[in-house]
Amino acid sequence: MISILNLFDSVCHALPNYKSGVNPMPEFNSKVNEAQKELMDAIAVKYDQNERIRTLLDPFVLNATGTAVGSIVKPTGFYRALGITLTHATKTIPVYQAKENELIAQDYLPQRKANLDNGIAYYKQAGTTITVIPSTSAPYSMFYLRSPLDAALSSVYTALPSGELALTASGVIDLEWDESAYNLLLNRVLRKYGVTGKDELVLQASSADINSDLIAEP
Repeated sequence: MISILNLFDSVCHALPNYKSGVNPMPEFNSKVNEAQKELMDAIAVKYDQNERIRTLLDPFVLNATGTAVGSIVKPTGFYRALGITLTHATKTIPVYQAKENELIAQDYLPQRKANLDNGIAYYKQAGTTITVIPSTSAPYSMFYLRSPLDAALSSVYTALPSGELALTASGVIDLEWDESAYNLLLNRVLRKYGVTGKDELVLQASSADINSDLIAEP
């Protein structure tokens, strides 16, 4: 996990002259949560291609099981499916993700027709449920990515012996990301405060084989 308090301290060091209202925490929380959702969007598509990205996303990989009857209900917080298998006649059958045009084509190509006896099945994850073809009752196992939960940091004023007031952290909800995502998240949060840090951002993105242009988008 990534300490949101450490992230806040890093932002404060990078913005020593930044002035907000009486309470900077709501704005900070909003920017952090926007940043982590954007980072998920930027790197999730690379999950199958890059081991470093799989490490970054490991805290969000979950498994769901049940019985599919033409569809699978998306679990709470579902982001995208990583892999689905069905069990049919004691055999484990991989279910392949298909686009709409591929699903249409399989109706006209016998060798691609969805048939559990032949070990062929498809899924489509658009919409509120995951569509499974063929629409046959079968046990399933699905690995999927869950969206990051919102992080949070609030503070209270505490009186010091000197008579001054100090901010004391409270309501701490840390980020679920692996520590290796720290700099990627920090750079994106700083960009939201107007600090570009482009060279460092590109370096971090390159090390993870991430499209830096996509990460740099506002």
